[in-house]
Amino acid sequence: MSGSGPYRAEVDRVSRREWSAQIGLFDDASLYQAWDYVSTLFPKERPSRIVVRDGDDVSALAQIRIRTTPFLPRGIAYVAWGPLWRPKGRTGDPEAFAASLALLKDEYATRRKLLLRVVPNVTESDGAAVADALEAAGFVRTQAARPYRTSLVDISRPLNEIRKAFAQKWRNCLNGAERSGLEVTVGTSAVQYAEFLSIYHELLARKHFETNVDADRWALLQESLPEAEKMRIVLGYHGGEAVAAVVISGIGRRGIYLLGASRAEGLKIKASYLLQWRAIEWLKENGCRVYDLGGVDAEGNPGVYRFKARMGGEEVSHIGVFEYCQSSLSRLVVRCAEAFRPLKKTLLGGGRK
Repeated sequence: MSGSGPYRAEVDRVSRREWSAQIGLFDDASLYQAWDYVSTLFPKERPSRIVVRDGDDVSALAQIRIRTTPFLPRGIAYVAWGPLWRPKGRTGDPEAFAASLALLKDEYATRRKLLLRVVPNVTESDGAAVADALEAAGFVRTQAARPYRTSLVDISRPLNEIRKAFAQKWRNCLNGAERSGLEVTVGTSAVQYAEFLSIYHELLARKHFETNVDADRWALLQESLPEAEKMRIVLGYHGGEAVAAVVISGIGRRGIYLLGASRAEGLKIKASYLLQWRAIEWLKENGCRVYDLGGVDAEGNPGVYRFKARMGGEEVSHIGVFEYCQSSLSRLVVRCAEAFRPLKKTLLGGGRK
């Protein structure tokens, strides 16, 4: 336990059950802060978890991915979409956010001598104060990674208003999919995820493209997550065959589109339109207020970009990536790993978010 003043930090003392309960207290929680995310998707990295308390109350949380060289304890402490500091149904306390930054710096940059990299779950439209707090704490914005850019659909509105906001062409495709006889299920089982994987691998083979997302390893994550945190697999069946699938996460106030794929038959009947609509319905019913379409890239993937752009969302960017470092050696290790990609696995291990 460390810290001064009213806030204190508990580092690597929380149990898995406690952590799951605590992230459920925050609107800005996401799959990337779930207990099993690091250990399952990044097995060569070490998770560390910090709980920031004000008295007995939990004020902030952060799960950290630690990557170091195999020959000395220098490297990076990486906070993806954190720290969490916006309690459910309440405005986040800037003082709690500032305290969490100070305690993160003390533990990971000062005591462990790592380069501390923070990627807040905050968009530019409401993130000026957060960016100011990071800079006031000594963090600097880095260009090591592009800020996350995505489209956010407001699903706090009534369903009929959400539907009216879709572009006319998108609505027409949705109407056609609804008339096609497509049967849709939403679930969390290993069997359902395996059906998605079958469609996904068929898509990769048909399109002849590579991806840095290991969807098979995400199956292991799905198995290990507690039920409340599991991804939802939205499957579409036509003629008794699974023809399309969408995988979403609904932790916190922002639901996230993670993965998706269609077979040729699914494309023919516009199955993805109806699956996205069912995803919105499920997220809304389960307390999400915003649907994050999982990133947009107009240049790199123009077809998918047009599909998402017609869903009536607001295109936004996260505020960026911030770093704080006191160790010149850790800074050198990280810079070398990022400058020379072939060395990355040797120096820091592999690396989504």
